[in-house]
Amino acid sequence: MLIAFDDTYARAILTWPRNRCELSFWASLDDRPDVSVFSDWHADEDVSAFVLLEERTPVAYGEIWREREERSVELARILVSPTRRRCGIGSRLIRLLMRRGAFAELEAFWVRVVPENQAALGCYASLGFVPASEPEQCDLNAGQPREYVWLSRPALLVD
Repeated sequence: MLIAFDDTYARAILTWPRNRCELSFWASLDDRPDVSVFSDWHADEDVSAFVLLEERTPVAYGEIWREREERSVELARILVSPTRRRCGIGSRLIRLLMRRGAFAELEAFWVRVVPENQAALGCYASLGFVPASEPEQCDLNAGQPREYVWLSRPALLVD
């Protein structure tokens, strides 16, 4: 079941990245933050955060960033509990987030992935996401703290 994020899950979610590499992949963080990071992230009215539960236990976290003027949604900060990785939880979360993020004039869903995160790239590819063109990649990475692989999927294909 996908529910709106609640602070009661914050501490558990922050234990899921097992090392600095996973922190970096998840949220471009160098050090483990405290729970206040969620309040900072969720302050923008166009950001909605969700937790996927299995038998009342959190197994995944993700955010929807609505870009109404651009008629797009970015799926962000997707994270799966280490005990549930490689079980299809990430794909399930992404599908549920796309359903939640849809709005009338929506044209595309976007994600950005650290190039070294092969598991995430494979997951998104299996869901129909394709890399942006080289010129788009350059434009989208301008001003970013690091270089990402940007992928998109037409919104009309949400299943």
